[in-house]
Order: sequence, then structure tokens, then C-alpha cells
Amino acid sequence: AKLSKIDGKVTKEEITTFKRIFEFPNNDINIIAQLFNSAKDDAYDYESYALQLSKHFSEKKVLNEILNALFAIACADKILHENEEKMLIDISKIFGIDQSEYNRIKSIYKLEVNATAEDKLKRYYDLLGATKNDSLETIKKKYREIIQNYHPDKIQGKGLPKDFIDFANKKLSDFNIAYNEIKKNRK
Repeated sequence: AKLSKIDGKVTKEEITTFKRIFEFPNNDINIIAQLFNSAKDDAYDYESYALQLSKHFSEKKVLNEILNALFAIACADKILHENEEKMLIDISKIFGIDQSEYNRIKSIYKLEVNATAEDKLKRYYDLLGATKNDSLETIKKKYREIIQNYHPDKIQGKGLPKDFIDFANKKLSDFNIAYNEIKKNRK
């Protein structure tokens, strides 16, 4: 809610994305709505919430998924506002997520309206957390690690909602495309 509010306007797309990502039992909907509405009244003090999440979920993969979900909410209206990005950067630092992992997650949501072939290739490298200077073997290793982390069985084993599993399946496709395009470009 605080992320949705930081750009000055909470959109219907952001609320819908929040509901889609975070499934709650029907009997909790009213309480969740009240919490969401009170949190969106003030976009500040998000750091204390991020610290609580960081302490509660010590596993980096879970914190990465939370940041991923926050990006999905921020980009639901097709715009990543500079205040949203500042908040996401701050949260990633609180979570202990390094810059390359932050960039990799961000690259998932880059909008490619008029992207050149070079822009797309850069996005593919970012998506895999790689650079043009990395060897194909290094890129392959990063790719396999990401694929392993996004495998639907692994996500399901963490008890995450069905929408996270669907999201993971879509992202697997993106990672496969990225790796194949990098390989093709290297030939």
C-alpha cells in the first residue's frame, strides 16, 4: 500500500495486482482491506515494515520474491515512478539484496515499447544477472541457478500462492528466451 501511494496515486491496477499476488482467506478480506487502506494513507515509514520483513524472512530467496512482488505492484500501471524506484532501492538495501540482483529483478519489469535490438540484449543480460563480458559458461551457470530458483515445484514447496507459481512459470519462459538470445548473439 505504501509503495502504491508513494507516486501520489493508488491505481486500480496496483490494487488488483496486490490482490492477485497475495491471496487471503475470504474471512480476512475486510481486515486486510482496512490494513491496506490505513497503510496507503501515509507512504512513509516503509523502512520499519521492510525491517520487520527482513527479520521475519531471513532466507534471501523469500526476500527476493517479496521485492519481485513489490516491483509487480509498482509496475502494474505500466510506469515505474522515480519515488517508487527510490523506495524499492531502499527496501532492497534493507533486505540485503545487492545491486546486480536488484537490477536483475528490475529488468523483469522493464517495458519494451520501442526497444532496439541492443536494448533487448542488455535486458537479457540483466535478466540473468550477467554482463557482456561474462563467459558463456558463467552465463550458463547463472541461468541454471535462476531456473532452479524459479522452478514451480520449488515455489510451491515454499507455500507461496498459486499466482506466484503462475508468475514463476511466465518468468521461466523469459529466462529461457534471454539465455537462448544471448547464445544466439554469441555465435
